[in-house]
Amino acid sequence: MAIRRDDLPKDAAELFKKWETMGTKFKVPKDNQEPMEKISTTTLGEQMRLAQEKVENLDPKSKRELLEAVKQKTPLYRIEMFSPEELMEAMKTIGEWALANGGAPQSPKEALEKRGWLFPYLMGYDQLATGRWNYWIDILEKNTLEGSGPIPQIEWSHDRNSIHQVRKMLFNCIDGVWHEGVGPNEFADWLLWGLGAADEPPKISDKVSEHWYRTFDLALVLLHPTDYLSGLLEDLSSKGHKQALGYFSTPMDVTTMMAEMVVGNHENREEMKTKTVNEPCVGCGAMLLPMSNYTLFGCGQDINPVAVKFCIIQMYWYAPWYAKNPFHK
Repeated sequence: MAIRRDDLPKDAAELFKKWETMGTKFKVPKDNQEPMEKISTTTLGEQMRLAQEKVENLDPKSKRELLEAVKQKTPLYRIEMFSPEELMEAMKTIGEWALANGGAPQSPKEALEKRGWLFPYLMGYDQLATGRWNYWIDILEKNTLEGSGPIPQIEWSHDRNSIHQVRKMLFNCIDGVWHEGVGPNEFADWLLWGLGAADEPPKISDKVSEHWYRTFDLALVLLHPTDYLSGLLEDLSSKGHKQALGYFSTPMDVTTMMAEMVVGNHENREEMKTKTVNEPCVGCGAMLLPMSNYTLFGCGQDINPVAVKFCIIQMYWYAPWYAKNPFHK
């Protein structure tokens, strides 16, 4: 089901603001910044046309490299799984949420000036991938868990090739600009800013911003779900990146098994939804992710501040009820 403007309270902008005011069980700065000052008149179609023009204006070498990269990643998008109507609804959702946040950024520099610019894409891509954001927003609008139905299940990816390609993309995000003096902490700040979960824009150069803006691919992260950011810290640690040294995560297959053991044969899944899972060494959320198939309440802590930031980001990607939950007591 797509999020239609008629389904929202007055318009998408108000729901965006409503989401911004909710609390979280992880340490994220409270936001006092209004997410929208004016509505952009640029339509999604116009934005797509402008993007196509930018590709056509590239020099031959850059254009060739871009098209080759797109060719390599195209199979990972699994377009054949979706009908034209589903794809158009997802695009419509992205457009509506982008307008609610003042329009989509037209450049990497503008993304640094527009808090929450990545959030509309999260809404649209999740609509194709898991539908968890629609499920959670429906609960928020009704202000009750009653009648919400079963939690949309995520089947965590076991496709080694797809996972490898997505991990490679994430590693390139940081390793490609390591010489600029940035690392996983700055990358986390950039993602949190894009998701609307940080007060201040990341302190990075325009060059770094452009690299991340053009390299990071949210659609692939959502279409092949797993604990990517734990893997990213491990990949960086193996290369000697200081901010990631000494990080060792629990494999996703193991945490999935542990979650199944914790839940057991609990027959009352509605009752299970109200249970709270606490992870005192949460890391990037390896344990919370599989538990999100069973419960809507979770919290955690960790000594590693970069890991905590990555955990929050992955909750936005895969488990919005752990990112922000107004029903927490």
